[in-house]
Amino acid sequence: MKNVILFFLLAVTSIGMAQEEELKTEYKGPLDYFTIGIGTGFSSFIGDLATDSKVSTLSNIRSCYTFNLEHRFGDVAGAQIDLLYGSLAYNENSSVIANNRNFESPLLQIGINFVFHMDDDLIFKRNSPFSPYLSAGISYLTFDAKSDLQDKNGNDYHYWENGTINDAAFTNTDIDTNAVQLTRDYTYESQLTDSTENYKRNSLSIPLTFGLKWKFSDRTQGRVFGSYNLALTDRIDNYKENGNNDKFIYVGFSLHYVVGRRDQELKHRYDDVDFAELKKGDDDGDGIIDT
Repeated sequence: MKNVILFFLLAVTSIGMAQEEELKTEYKGPLDYFTIGIGTGFSSFIGDLATDSKVSTLSNIRSCYTFNLEHRFGDVAGAQIDLLYGSLAYNENSSVIANNRNFESPLLQIGINFVFHMDDDLIFKRNSPFSPYLSAGISYLTFDAKSDLQDKNGNDYHYWENGTINDAAFTNTDIDTNAVQLTRDYTYESQLTDSTENYKRNSLSIPLTFGLKWKFSDRTQGRVFGSYNLALTDRIDNYKENGNNDKFIYVGFSLHYVVGRRDQELKHRYDDVDFAELKKGDDDGDGIIDT
């Protein structure tokens, strides 16, 4: 993951330097355009598992990758097909034995977003190197929660009130001196199920995004963004303990290239030209029209 981040940082720097001279020219931007983008970032899950966990927040962050295609219709609005691939996870750690659950799930989300750009010459100038944008849409996501319930040797984890993990269950009497202390291997090998409901492992979700565009040129740009995803299911982590659906946050950055564009200046370049009069022209005065 560090290598991927380093690659993107180097790519951003290289493109920015290469396009520095081009940005010095006056540019009002396209009326509509088609862009392709690829990026990476981190997800953070919000669900039924205990929020007072003593586990570091970093242990619940997972890497994700994005790919999208966007068509901008005019000054403000656009539509985007977006693909998000990665995983979600959460780990509890508590002195309450029952509050030591964990899960990890692959994540695949694809959908369409409506994008609202602010570089419309009203809020921000079209040729501004920086401008914010908003997007909202609907997506289809798949998941499959698994849990780390055993170590690499197949020993079941038993959590004790003193915070340790052992190969035998905790009792309120004297500590079993024969118990062997275990260490979690963070391999999520056991699929989670609910004995009372055979639920679907897919759902719709609503992504809400705020981002900032950094334009290197009229063709290349970088984007830093945060997306709050509202899943229409409470089963991503397998547990259904309240009336609130699961959610996750995705923070990332991406590189985009404009592969199709049409400029206002090009569209209206010949509006003041009277082609009918040009056809009647006789520059040399010989009585024969030029055409």
